[in-house]
Amino acid sequence: MSQDKYILFIDGVCNLCNNLVRFVFKFNTKSNILFAPLYGKKYEETNKIIGFPNNLDTVVVYSMQENVYFIKSEAIKFILLELKYFKLIGYVFYLIPLRIKDFLYDFIARIRYKTFGKTTYCKYEAFIKTDRFLE
Repeated sequence: MSQDKYILFIDGVCNLCNNLVRFVFKFNTKSNILFAPLYGKKYEETNKIIGFPNNLDTVVVYSMQENVYFIKSEAIKFILLELKYFKLIGYVFYLIPLRIKDFLYDFIARIRYKTFGKTTYCKYEAFIKTDRFLE
């Protein structure tokens, strides 16, 4: 992948999502993935440029250079391809049809609060004290 910068927009009150941010922060050795809350200030600014679908409730990866975005399983695949040690898993995603990947993604998304819990505030702000966190 290029030296493009990406923004990972994520639900800040979901414990699964907060753990995804920690995971990406740890293994994104190129530091080219930035983090921002879904429906935060940066999301709204980006939405004016790109025009995201209404009522998104999913992981979104936005390429600042290419001005494109990925959602659901395609966003997860993209993230894996950017992480040291996990590229192979990302390549395996190419072998699985999008319908199946998104079905599994949607299933996990539906049970994420019940299974992993929910907080009342964005937890990942507390441990990411760098310029990689956007509001």
